Amino acid sequence: MPQRNGTHRNEAGDKKLAERLKSLDERLRDEQKTRVEEDRPRPDNAGFAQAMRLSTEFIVSILVGAFIGWLIDRVAGIAPWGMIFFLLLGFAAGVMSVMRSAGVIADPRAQWNEGSDNSAIAPHKNSMDNADNSAKNMPSKRQ
Repeated sequence: MPQRNGTHRNEAGDKKLAERLKSLDERLRDEQKTRVEEDRPRPDNAGFAQAMRLSTEFIVSILVGAFIGWLIDRVAGIAPWGMIFFLLLGFAAGVMSVMRSAGVIADPRAQWNEGSDNSAIAPHKNSMDNADNSAKNMPSKRQ
């Protein structure tokens, strides 16, 4: 029979509390183990990813060149010259693509977008206007 001050109730509550604390400790230990596993340093796969990308670009360039050459050989009937020419062209395009991606040579499109001095590549608008003006200022032969 429970006493009036509730000691029987406290004993049952203490057991429940002890069980809850025990399960909480177990869950906390499990969570700490998973966090330790997650915090472990992972290997850096950036180099591997770049190598796969570069090799894929190179192989695809060669295969596309070979396919175009094969198609030209079939259509024009000039076998094996189309295949040889476009296979070599695909190889050269693959080498250029890999060198550009690796940063060995500059990407010409990047130079154009950066606003560098491209006067040798494309004349500026002002120079074209000057050429038009100089043509207007030339003396005509009808004098």
